[in-house]
Amino acid sequence: MSIRLHVRLGRRLSHRLSRSCSRRLNRPLGGRAPNYLGQALAAFGRAVRAHRRLIKLAPERFDVAVRDRLARERAAEDQRLNQWAAEIAKVYGVSEAEAVKQMHQGRNGAETVRKSSAREREVERWQGKLESWLAIGQEAFDWHETLTPHRWLSLATIARLLDLSSSLGRLSTGMKEHPG
Repeated sequence: MSIRLHVRLGRRLSHRLSRSCSRRLNRPLGGRAPNYLGQALAAFGRAVRAHRRLIKLAPERFDVAVRDRLARERAAEDQRLNQWAAEIAKVYGVSEAEAVKQMHQGRNGAETVRKSSAREREVERWQGKLESWLAIGQEAFDWHETLTPHRWLSLATIARLLDLSSSLGRLSTGMKEHPG
């Protein structure tokens, strides 16, 4: 028994002290390569959340449905003003072009809504986050395409891709986030 213990101790003592440290440092983290696709999906998911926050802060700038509704309202208002311009021109004795110009000037002043500077700073901050997360996601996706284009995707990764793509599609078209 004492001979075996002596042999084991002899082997252990004969190794360099830094052997285990250098072996651990030279291995990749966790024994695997980085999951660039997972990083890309996480970054794009954060970009979706940043876009949702921007929609809450400034819907007239970032929500497609609100922008379309405002454009339809402006077109209807323009049509209504043009219809009244002929009648106003007759009553006041001015040309129709002058009446339309005056009516549009009066409307444009009331249409402009000033946002607070704090809200504008918040919008700029979230817009920067959105652009950063999109750039990070694109970079990670490019690394995935160059380093592991042959990798088979798991069912969970495919589900994440489908969920993210449907979220991006709903954001771009202005549909509700969760239909139902």
